[in-house]
Amino acid sequence: MTLWPPRNVLAGTLAPAAPVLLFFVLFVVLAAWDGSRLASDTASFLGWVALVSYAGFVLLGLPTVLVLRRVGSLKLWTLFLSGAVLGTITLSVFQLLLFWPYSSLSPEMIGNIALWGAPAGVSVAIAYWLIGLMRHNNTVETDRPQAARRSL
Repeated sequence: MTLWPPRNVLAGTLAPAAPVLLFFVLFVVLAAWDGSRLASDTASFLGWVALVSYAGFVLLGLPTVLVLRRVGSLKLWTLFLSGAVLGTITLSVFQLLLFWPYSSLSPEMIGNIALWGAPAGVSVAIAYWLIGLMRHNNTVETDRPQAARRSL
């Protein structure tokens, strides 16, 4: 018995933090490129990214993973594609909820939502796959009971 939680639980807990790390690295690179400091509202922005990312994963991503697993098509490319689509949907719903009384979705805004939502969703999918689904050591992590060796 191990003290670690199952890998899927660990992946579901850590993977939605991937967009926060992605945007933080982007901000650090852009600040170094400009020769300036990080803006004072960077932490607030990253907090909103974490909120939207975890909400999107719980409401859309986790049910998608469960459905893909049930139908037997939980593969790398389906996870990446659904991550990009669900990241865009999550960001557009958040955008509509936040700015609905003030504006409508213009084609430029839809392009910006896809530009920022798809990489964020793919980063969650990559992190989830790396933590929860990828087989790191096939001799140890196998689903077949025949692979276990008896000690003599």
